[in-house]
Amino acid sequence: MQPAPYQIKSPRLILQKVNNLLREEKLYLHSMRLKELARRVNVTAAQLSQVINELEGCHFSDFINKYRVEEAKTLILDGQQNLKIIEVAYQSGFNNKSTFNAAFKKFVGISPSEFKQHNTQSIINLNL
Repeated sequence: MQPAPYQIKSPRLILQKVNNLLREEKLYLHSMRLKELARRVNVTAAQLSQVINELEGCHFSDFINKYRVEEAKTLILDGQQNLKIIEVAYQSGFNNKSTFNAAFKKFVGISPSEFKQHNTQSIINLNL
């Protein structure tokens, strides 16, 4: 009987593979399921969930939402696009505005609108 993939790979190696995959392919921009991501790094969904819980201290949905919020911050700070908040939400992988607002506030501490307003004001002040 062959050992499970998790027994072969260290939890840190699994997490590193997941992070590399998410950064390189931006999988978080689309509907992302734990099972699909686990398959991509050759572990079971339960094993990947355990690695994320233990090493990141959060559930899978929060883990993915952190990536989405970082993408949203980048989109907001890109003044060239001048996107509406709902457009930022969809382009960063969220399916609705309320989930986006809740996740953004959870990880950034302020709403996306406040973040946009604060950073727009900072840019205006730099140009004066």
